[in-house]
Amino acid sequence: MEDNNNNNYEVGYKRPPTEHQFKPGHSGNAKGRPKLIKEFKTDLREELEEIIIVQEGGKSKPITKQRALIKKLIFKALGGELGAQKALTSLIAFHLDDTTSEVKDLSVEDQKLLDKYIYKNGKEKKQ
Repeated sequence: MEDNNNNNYEVGYKRPPTEHQFKPGHSGNAKGRPKLIKEFKTDLREELEEIIIVQEGGKSKPITKQRALIKKLIFKALGGELGAQKALTSLIAFHLDDTTSEVKDLSVEDQKLLDKYIYKNGKEKKQ
């Protein structure tokens, strides 16, 4: 079979007629490869790493959203909100173990107070 340019061109497997071939400069995949959907963990991590401006002590201070959430949780826990205290205690127990270099040794009084608090809240949870 001959095309419009009078060149010998055999139509067949992987050799479409010239009128059905992609024109030069035009892609066969105009939309391109679809973007990958990020995992929830990735989205969450990126969101928590974003910087926001907060007012602290009358001054504007840039901090991450994660840091702002931690500050708010600690503020509520110190204000006596039981839910925040339980959440904070759980976070401390889960993330700050003995192998972490950031953990400072507690005074005997502080350790007794923390042990008493954990014992009391553990007892309430079981009931």
